[in-house]
Amino acid sequence: MVRALTTVLILLTLGSAAPAAGPALEHVTEAAKAAYSRDRVRVAESSARRERQDIARHVIEIDVDPETRSLAATDRITLTLDGRRAALALDRALDVEAVLDGDGGALRFSREDDMLRVVVPGEGVREATLVIEYAGRGLAAGHPGSSSSFFLLTATQDWYPNAVGFDPANLRITVRYPAGLASVCTGALSGMLPSGETTEQYPVGDVWDVATSIPSAALLVADIESEWGFRGDASVSLHRPTDEETGTSVTIRDVRDLIRFLESCYGDYPFDWLHVVRTGPGAGPAQPVHGPGLVVLPSPASSQTTVMARLAASLSRSWWSWSVDAGPLVSDGLSGHAEFMWLRAAGAEEEVRRRRELRRYQYVRALIESGGTLPLTLCLGDDPLDDPRLSKGKGSSLFEILEFVVGSEAFCGGLRQVSDEWRGMPVPFGQVIGAIEERAGEDLDWFVYDWVVRGDLPTYSLAFDVEKRGDGQYAIRGVIRQDGEAYRTPLPLTVDLGGWAYQEWIPIESADQTFELITESEPLELKVDATRIIPTVDPVERARSHFELGKAAAARNEWGRAVNELGAAARLVSDRPAYWFEYGQALVRSGRVDPGIEAMERAVSASNEQTYYRSFLTRIYLTTGRYHEALESAALLLEEHPGDFQYLSDRAIALVGLGRLDEAGAVLERARRRLDETEVPPATAERFYVAVGVYHEAAGALDEAEAAYSYVLTISPLSDEARRGIERVRRLRSD
Repeated sequence: MVRALTTVLILLTLGSAAPAAGPALEHVTEAAKAAYSRDRVRVAESSARRERQDIARHVIEIDVDPETRSLAATDRITLTLDGRRAALALDRALDVEAVLDGDGGALRFSREDDMLRVVVPGEGVREATLVIEYAGRGLAAGHPGSSSSFFLLTATQDWYPNAVGFDPANLRITVRYPAGLASVCTGALSGMLPSGETTEQYPVGDVWDVATSIPSAALLVADIESEWGFRGDASVSLHRPTDEETGTSVTIRDVRDLIRFLESCYGDYPFDWLHVVRTGPGAGPAQPVHGPGLVVLPSPASSQTTVMARLAASLSRSWWSWSVDAGPLVSDGLSGHAEFMWLRAAGAEEEVRRRRELRRYQYVRALIESGGTLPLTLCLGDDPLDDPRLSKGKGSSLFEILEFVVGSEAFCGGLRQVSDEWRGMPVPFGQVIGAIEERAGEDLDWFVYDWVVRGDLPTYSLAFDVEKRGDGQYAIRGVIRQDGEAYRTPLPLTVDLGGWAYQEWIPIESADQTFELITESEPLELKVDATRIIPTVDPVERARSHFELGKAAAARNEWGRAVNELGAAARLVSDRPAYWFEYGQALVRSGRVDPGIEAMERAVSASNEQTYYRSFLTRIYLTTGRYHEALESAALLLEEHPGDFQYLSDRAIALVGLGRLDEAGAVLERARRRLDETEVPPATAERFYVAVGVYHEAAGALDEAEAAYSYVLTISPLSDEARRGIERVRRLRSD
């Protein structure tokens, strides 16, 4: 575990950092095993998919119009297929115009993001030929000097699934383009170079002819300048638009240094070739693009720090997406973690905090939209959810916390082991955790349960006292509380001693975790996780999330769920009247009238804008027969709003309920006079006629009561009070 070195004596009331095993944690181990089992389904499906589709030959012909600089291409693929659907990864910039069979017949196809799915007639294992005709977007995306366009073509469903132990395709790319442009083609494990052939149509052009079979390739055609170099056995090149400003440029040395930095944690770079491409303003993709031996970074970027952080994230996928089919949890999570690793190494702590907060916010919003739970297990299984707010947002936090918990040596050692043992093969998530467990020498089921199985975030609160001891030192005794089931991940606690501060990791064994520290100087402040390593939801934000979920449940008439969510919001932020009022309403609607009224009374007493809350509560008092409370509440409303028809009517109904008919009649007469003197809309007078009906019904004047209730129905046909009043009057007549 990573711990700060201090010169003070630390005394904890707890045991080791890792939670102890035992019967109480059996559900944790079972939950972790279930997560691993679900991911093995994805791995099995990935392996089976590769066996069903084996491409033997790939021939691509590309033309660039010299005037419009638009692309047109034909792609002829020969493959062995088991099943009726072939799947190919193609860049979404390509407009697929037609897919034909080897004899020119049209085949049905669909595009799903970067995937082209083709229905191929036939049954069983067979050889098939696909001819794909497509056009890319025009190259001139602004002006020629700042334009670039590219498309990425691959021989199999995944970018780089067959690095070891499979039979990839032979590939030939012929690209023809006008003077002023250049092409860059990458092929994994191939060391591809253009043949130098000339074409008949244009004096400029390249033929990329690969004698060695490769699984996939990527092509860029652009107005670029290039730098070349080597990092170990890998050829490294950097391409940029010819007019790119040099202020934020990345050099070839930066790229080589970044490979070296990532290799220190992930192991050897998996390809023989790397092209890094910076696109010009207004051209290329909005987000970074990754391929075998290729990273395309969009421009502009605000600073070199931002560019390098993007490059670290994209380049990390060379290990965790293309060379190892690890699914979105690992590939996206480690991509985000690579950003953090590089930024920490560069000393950009403020940028680290900003990105942590952004990803935490993205996950919290996704959590609310999901209905309150969104575990990382959704990124596992045979149909993983590939939502970057989850897989990258929370996933990057998962690996960063894991690195802090087990230490960088064990964390990186486990990843290097996975990279060496599983390169080119689908790897289950459990194997990644297992390799890190082996290096760390501890069981991490509790960690997987906390951050993968659970679909929420913790909320921490800290309370402590400081006492000066007889020896001149200071004793800090405190408790770290969590809302709900405890997260057992150790917590960094920062102790500010005025002239300096230090951080200590506190083991967690319960939701109310006590601790004791001894310091030589008087502490000024204690903070839980001051650098926000662990994503949390503070009580205010957590309450707001519960409130939104509760309101949504109430709108669906799911009153049990509404009570739970709104009650959680009210308890977390007890001084928010709206939370207590909505909670009270939900309780009443669910049949728990007494606690519902208590919650609404609390909202009324705490609110500066009491009129609406008190008016609603007055109606609840009347509905539930609490006439004394209703009378007092209506009187307070009339003090603020004398002569109001609604509140006069409620006062009259309360007096009727108490048997004080004379007083009720006088109140209604006062309201009637105001009604005669003031022109009001019928809806405003509705409550008055309900009160008139109640008064006449209590006085035994059934005809007058029915007439008043009937008039209310002409104003508001759906009035439950009027309808029930008429039913009562008719029963009285029949009796």
